[in-house]
Amino acid sequence: MKKIIALLLCISIITALAACNSGNSSEKNNKNKLDMPFKLADSSKIKAHEFNFGESDLKNHAGEAVPCPLDGIIAAPNDSGKHPLVVILHGVAPIKTVYDKIYSGFDYLAEQLAAQGYVVMSFNLNIEYYDFDNKGESSNLEWGYALFKQQMALLEKANAGDSAVNSQYGIDLSGKIDFENVHLMGHSRGGELADAFIQMEKKEGLSRIKSLVCIEAAAYYPPHPDIPIGFIIGEFDGDVPEEGQAVFDDLQKDPNRTAPASIVFLRSANHAYFNRTFTWEHEEKDKRDMSSLLTREKQEDFLKHYASAFLSVYAKGEAPFGIWDNKQWQPDTMFGFAVTASNYVPGRQSILEVSEAAKAKLTANGKAELKFFIKKANDNVLFTHPGATMSDSTLPLYNISWSGKDGILSIPCETNDFSSSSSISLYVAVDSSDKLNAKDKQQSFTLTLKDKSGKTQDIIPQHASALSYYPGYATHLEADEFAPAYDIWNGFMPLGELRIPLTVFDKIDLKNISEITLNFNQTDSGSVMLSGVYLDK
Repeated sequence: MKKIIALLLCISIITALAACNSGNSSEKNNKNKLDMPFKLADSSKIKAHEFNFGESDLKNHAGEAVPCPLDGIIAAPNDSGKHPLVVILHGVAPIKTVYDKIYSGFDYLAEQLAAQGYVVMSFNLNIEYYDFDNKGESSNLEWGYALFKQQMALLEKANAGDSAVNSQYGIDLSGKIDFENVHLMGHSRGGELADAFIQMEKKEGLSRIKSLVCIEAAAYYPPHPDIPIGFIIGEFDGDVPEEGQAVFDDLQKDPNRTAPASIVFLRSANHAYFNRTFTWEHEEKDKRDMSSLLTREKQEDFLKHYASAFLSVYAKGEAPFGIWDNKQWQPDTMFGFAVTASNYVPGRQSILEVSEAAKAKLTANGKAELKFFIKKANDNVLFTHPGATMSDSTLPLYNISWSGKDGILSIPCETNDFSSSSSISLYVAVDSSDKLNAKDKQQSFTLTLKDKSGKTQDIIPQHASALSYYPGYATHLEADEFAPAYDIWNGFMPLGELRIPLTVFDKIDLKNISEITLNFNQTDSGSVMLSGVYLDK
């Protein structure tokens, strides 16, 4: 019996070791891919209902009635109790009449979010985008906001138990809506409207809207809402590629901001495929490789995951995770999709000034070279960070290049105590227009922290989607009477957050850091842009 027990024990030990070895092998093979998962709900029993309350009583400045249909779609959970309200604002699409149902293109998203526990509405905003019957387009988006208020008033009646209104919705909304927990999602120009609606509500003393998601969105005028905001921009946007990134860049500079903001650059995504009524064809002159283009179904799948995950944090109050958790590595992928993501949380501390004057404090040795510039419109610098190519952009950047594996950049630390921070973040991008970067190859380097006692610790960032190569191509523009000849780069090179949790630095004194070193010893050559180094809460 003892021999049998001993034999079984040996077998179990061998099996356990095999399992461990298998796990280690898998971890080794996948160490460069950190995903951000989120499980969708079963939406098979949820239906987005169409509704139509006739027409609004809006009039133009001449006092003439303007055709403004009060129609849309709505979806709600099957259970009782109050639920957060999500309003999806559609953008501009080619239409024939004001009655075209552009809002219906978000039925898939409405149904999924309803299955997650939200009441979801998308309604007709066509009148805000088109001048029908020569009635005159609204100024300052007041027609869109008037329609929004009328739609909210109808929901309030339904929530109060108005049977006629509930009958028109095709669903009983009695007692189902928490009007103090409202969230907006805007696609394309719908993002501009969402931003504006929040500002207009604030002027009326209301604070019902708690978060905003801008999907391939244009932007309204600042000051932008001081609520959690998430931006999604696509690699093949083709419409408003700069707007979301420009606003995110501005939000990070606002010293009075108290709410977080985040941005996701979704690889291979285009502007149209988030709305089922939109069509998209890339221009023939765009020579970028479109073979990786996401299908409409995949873009919808990404948005269902992203919207659900975002709302789980900012509507339901669940713990931040993935891109929104500064205590963790910034994920390489989200829900299996390739992304470059950045997260901003107020209270972040800058430990690197990017300016011509501050450049003298940094030391480049070996084969590393450091330059400073501000990307301006029509200059002959090919780097194209979305938002930094706009005419009024003043985004300061360091360009760090190296040829050989002995390049080093040393950054002295005026802030020495890192112990109360959760991570160190570099906002960085590969300059794909520079031939020092191997085509389609991710860049890498070693980051070293040194404490005042002389101890150092090296980290080679393994989760660094911000160092991805961004494909594109150069086009030469000939001189004319307005501008000299110059080259432009077709494609995006977005700065992204290379976030490293400070818990990995366990062999040095984080209370007494004296220097940060970037050692370019991982690749033979390269060129990256750096807009900042931060300590995150």
